[in-house]
Amino acid sequence: MRSLLFGFSLFSISVYSTTAAAEDMDFDDEEKKEKKTRASKKVDIDRNVREIERGLYSKADIGATINFLGHSGVTRPVHSLALSIGNDFMDRESISMAWEVSFLQTVHNGDQAELQAGIIAPNDYFQGDTRGFGLLAAYEISKYPTRRLGIGFRFVAGVMGMPLLMDENAYNTNIVSSAWGLTASPHHNKVYIPVGGGPTIEYYTKLAHFSVGVDSDILYIIGWDLAINPMGYLKYTF
Repeated sequence: MRSLLFGFSLFSISVYSTTAAAEDMDFDDEEKKEKKTRASKKVDIDRNVREIERGLYSKADIGATINFLGHSGVTRPVHSLALSIGNDFMDRESISMAWEVSFLQTVHNGDQAELQAGIIAPNDYFQGDTRGFGLLAAYEISKYPTRRLGIGFRFVAGVMGMPLLMDENAYNTNIVSSAWGLTASPHHNKVYIPVGGGPTIEYYTKLAHFSVGVDSDILYIIGWDLAINPMGYLKYTF
């Protein structure tokens, strides 16, 4: 009888140990699967975060500067180019703010200087084909309706000039003295103050660090004209 009880006890212990070991193995397997799932999700989250970079950036812009008022018909836009650096100094999930500094060059085809007399006021004479050079600062705020798309507004101000491009002696002799009756254009010795702003749209591509967008600034260039400056850009964030 004792032998029978002893054997039954050993059998019970063996069954319990086997069951416990199996439960431990199942628990270990479930724990490993859970850890693997968490790690996979973490990798995916990290990868998504790395796809969108905000911070210090550089931009290359191309577009046009179009005059609206007194010079709309006599300085026809060709193209505008800009190189910019900036920084997203505030970066949140649904909003960001940035500062930006740009060097802008605008190119215009203008009427020949000899033909301007009688068409425009003497104070608005210019050399013909004209280039403007500007240094602009911008403050930008954007909202993000989706993770990759930003829609915002920019405030812009700076300085701008249109230096004389032709030989100065030829300009004074052939243009000012002969064509303009000794009325020299004031525009090639002035510094202008452009102020304004406009909407901006930015899309973050799936190429890490790269985004594309459009800035459409309306600028009142004090002493010259009212202009719109639509420009598309490619941006690289470091």
